[in-house]
Amino acid sequence: MTGENRWKDFDAYPPKQVAERSLYLHSGGRANSLVGDGKLAWDPPAAEPPDRYTYDPQQPVPTETDGAPYARDQRQVERRDDVLVFTGEVLTEPVEIIGAVTATLHAATDARDTDFLAKLVDVYPDGRAVLLGSRTGIRRARYRHGYEREELLTPNQVESYRIELFDIAHSFQPGHRIRVEISSSAAPMYNPNQNTGNPVATDTEWKTAHQIIYHDRARASAITLPVVSRPSVP
Repeated sequence: MTGENRWKDFDAYPPKQVAERSLYLHSGGRANSLVGDGKLAWDPPAAEPPDRYTYDPQQPVPTETDGAPYARDQRQVERRDDVLVFTGEVLTEPVEIIGAVTATLHAATDARDTDFLAKLVDVYPDGRAVLLGSRTGIRRARYRHGYEREELLTPNQVESYRIELFDIAHSFQPGHRIRVEISSSAAPMYNPNQNTGNPVATDTEWKTAHQIIYHDRARASAITLPVVSRPSVP
């Protein structure tokens, strides 16, 4: 269990004490970068404007190249305007998660194909933003309905994307905050999507994509966490 730096034993996996809870994306339409207005909350959104960013595959969001990119401070990439940053309130008690983490995005793009990525981050009291899990979650749009077939997008049509962040065991400590990053690239961890919809292996063209992330009552985007229930204190 990272965050506590200790092992835990259970009779089954996922543990029976785990329940899925959604943390919803909120903003006033300007969640771009670390200085934006993106927030996370357990309450679903009502009427909120979407967030927009431009993804240029020839200027992708970088990942660390000097070894594994895990548990790295994300503040450098969070300064980019093509990264949406959503941060929760300061925690007053621990939030423990054990199991599969997923993000659900309602999004549109003017491209025939593109990528959407999500990261789960633990923000320390000193501002460090530490990436959790074994990798950044990614969904290539042409495979949004499964990897059995390719289906290109209708430009500017809203679609739902389920992004797997895989299994994470972590304890967010009091004084910390939970953060989610949304972007469309993480190079060289993932080869940048060229946004054209052409066959990937032979594509020589590049297209800049304009992305829209919706988070309103009808299209609530969220990250779903396997939260360990805390026993009631008498």
